[in-house]
This record gives sequence, C-alpha cells and structure tokens, in this order.
Amino acid sequence: MSLNLVVSLDINNCIGNNNDLLYDIPEDKKYFRNITTNKESQNIVVMGKNTWESIPNKYRPLKNRLNVIISKTMFNSSNNYDIEIFKNFNDFMNEYQDRNIYIIGGSQLYKEVIDNYKIDTLFITEINDNTISKKSLDNPIYFPNIDYNNYDLTHENKLITTNYKTQYYTDISKITCTFKVYQLNSNVINSNVINYNIKNYLQINNEEYQYLDIMKDLITNGDKRKTRNATTFSKFGIKMEFDLEDKIPILTTKRVACKTVIKELLWFIKGSTNNKILQDQNVHIWDGNSSREFLDKSGFKDREENELGPIYGFQWRHSGAEYKSCHDDYTDLGIDQLKECIDTLKNNPTSRRMLVCAWNPKDLNQMALPPCHILFQWYVSSDNRLSLQLYQRSGDFFLGVPFNIMSYSVLIYMVAHITGLKPGKFIHIIGDAHAYDCHLYAINEQLKRIPSEFPTLKFNRKVESIDDFTLDDFEIECYNCHNSIKAEMVA
Repeated sequence: MSLNLVVSLDINNCIGNNNDLLYDIPEDKKYFRNITTNKESQNIVVMGKNTWESIPNKYRPLKNRLNVIISKTMFNSSNNYDIEIFKNFNDFMNEYQDRNIYIIGGSQLYKEVIDNYKIDTLFITEINDNTISKKSLDNPIYFPNIDYNNYDLTHENKLITTNYKTQYYTDISKITCTFKVYQLNSNVINSNVINYNIKNYLQINNEEYQYLDIMKDLITNGDKRKTRNATTFSKFGIKMEFDLEDKIPILTTKRVACKTVIKELLWFIKGSTNNKILQDQNVHIWDGNSSREFLDKSGFKDREENELGPIYGFQWRHSGAEYKSCHDDYTDLGIDQLKECIDTLKNNPTSRRMLVCAWNPKDLNQMALPPCHILFQWYVSSDNRLSLQLYQRSGDFFLGVPFNIMSYSVLIYMVAHITGLKPGKFIHIIGDAHAYDCHLYAINEQLKRIPSEFPTLKFNRKVESIDDFTLDDFEIECYNCHNSIKAEMVA
C-alpha cells in the first residue's frame, strides 16, 4: 500500500472557491487521471463530501477507481461498486491496506491526513498567473501547511499555456503550471508510485506549447487586416526557441508531412527552381505559386509552367549569378553561400560571418514568390553545439511555420553531421506572423489537442557532403502525433 496526496493550488496556497476549482486546465486533468488510474489494479481516490459534490454528475464516480467519500452525513445508497462511504478516515484505513490510496480533497481531509499519517508521495500542481489575489475570491479554500523538509523533490516540470478556463477574471493571460512530485525520504519511498505514465507526463512538450500559445494569441489578440491575398490576424516580431538535443521539433498536435519537408529541403539544397521535380516526387506545396494561372497573373506569361524563378535554392547556392531558366546549368556561377558557411564551420567555427541570405533585391522581380524565410545565421558554442537563427519576414502560422520549424531543424542536423558538431538550438524569429481567417476552424481544432514528446532524427549512414544526402538517409523515430488537419493554402 502507498498513501499519496494530489492537489492543485495557486500562488496564495488556495485550492478552490465556493467548493469549486480555481481553474479548468485540460493538461492538469489529464495529469490527475494518469496519477490516480492504474490499469493493472484499482486505485482508491479518497475525498470529502464537498469534493465529491463538486465533481459534475457526468464524471462521477471517477472511472476505473474506487471512490471513497469521508462523511458523517452521507450513507451508501448506491449499488455502484466503485463507491464506498466511511464516517471517518481512520475507519477507512483500518479496512484498506493493500491498494494505492490518493487523497484528492478537500482542505479538512488534507489536514487530517497530513497531521496524522506518513504520506509517501505528494503530487502538487502549482499554478502561477500573477493575477488572482485573495480579494477576488469570496469564499477561498486553502491547502494546509506541510513540512516539506521531510520530502525530496524528485520530479518537476513546467507548462506554460493559455489553454484554460477560470471564472474569476476575463483577461487573456498565460499561466504557468509547475508539476512537482515530492517523495518521503528515501528509506520509505514506494518506488512503484511513480509509474511510467506519470514520469512520461512530467516530460510535457513545452516547446510545442510555445507554438500553440502564439497561435492562440494571434487569433485572439492579433491585428485583423485585409492583405494582398486574404484577411489575416497578425502580430509583428514573434520569437520561438527549440532545443535540438536528442529530439527534432516536429509538431505533434497535427501530423506534419515529414517526407514532404525533407524532399523540399533537399530540393533547396540542390539549388533547383523547377517545381516539376517536386511534383514528380508527389510534393505539391509549390503548385499554387507555379500554376499557369498564377504565373500569368504575376506577369510571367512567357515563363513555362512550374518555373519559379531564382527563389531559395538558387540564392543559397548561386547568389549573384544571372538567372535564365530552371533548365540552365549554374555550376560554379555566383556565390555558394551554403558551402561557404559549411567550410567556415569546419575551419573557423567562432566566426560571426556565417550567414545565408535569400532576399536578393536584384532578383525579386523574377521570383514567383519573394522568399518568406530570408536570412539565417550559424553559431557554434564552446561545447561544440551548432545552432541556427532564422529571420522570416512573413509566416503563415498554421500551414507554413510548422514546415519551416522542421525544415531548418533538419538542416541543422545535416550540417552538424557533416561538420562533426552536435545539434544545438533552432531560434525562429518571424516579422509578420499571421493566421488566415479561412484557417480559424482548423486552428481551433488544433488548439484542443495535447502535444506528445517530439520525435528523434538519425541518419542511416555517414554522409560527407551536404550535396550527398538522399531521402533514404533520414530516419524519424517515435513520432506520435494527432491526425492531420486540412486547410487550403493561400497563394
């Protein structure tokens, strides 16, 4: 048997108001279910009468657990085998000695257990929003004092999110949930309490939440504008940061077409400007900007269909060369910015001049679409980690940005591989970050979803040159994601 306590509290040690929780946080609810539910044996959740009555009827009794209510005024009239009622906690403890027990509230029961029993594990969610104060609550309920000196903090993780509800104020605000697990000093720890599901949940994907939080902020607080191609909700100057150690940032709240991203990246690296090469690989992300209709509308009536002009790959590998057509050979013409950076990474890794720029004013009027991700810079830290910072002038946050995040992170892995460095960070700065109004239905669907951990990326062979990578060299493992969400590409 193990005796455990589960509680969510705010910065004032408050756990509720008028017999109701302060917050409705989906991630905290899922965490609670993971803690208290065991597929192999039925755990026991113990609560006072008020806590029981605060649970909505459709959710009680809590499924797959024995619900024990401590009350002197209630009696067991239910035929439900998942409910038992005891007049006091001591009577309950005298009867149940062989299962894991979880105390889930309220304040009086917490205090009785803390004062009279050794608790093996404390599962505490600390919620910090810096807005709720004692004055805003008319009947606050507080968590009793506990001596943490008797416990070791064994697990901790922070979640920053806007995905919550509260009845106490209306301002849109990010909150921080810190999931903490305290265990009684090691001589009495029951190691089975911290099961795999809980440990896994404590590795919440905060980096994907930063993307989701920005997207929610765009559609909630963004500047609504009519632009060249549609109405958007936009903000200026957005920054995200992803740590690439042991993982690759591929969004999990919707399926990202990983092979498509890699195929496009390899196409850039080859310096190609011919969309037909992508179409032959069943990649159609550039079709809207290379169709006959789009080219004619953009003034390229003499250009053959699928020719995009001197876009990304051409600028990366042949900057300054005179562009003629997608069929010409540009070998040794122009400046190979990508190769120069790779050579510098090998020979002078502390250089501050390792930049690749796709924004070439001389060539803009020949491009089917001026580049959106326009400038990236390399950086090598003292522990030999390779990082890249991207400046993107414009970002379609729902459709395009997930591709950009993965694409440049894969590029970091590729260049680290051939230079003998380790992947570091991808820092993503976006000028005009926007969500299209025609994507709102899809965005709202994605915001309902909870991320999984990012997958990993490995290479199936040793590759010596950036030009030698093929699709078969990439192996993405443990990509656990939600289903794809369809939305139209706005050209």
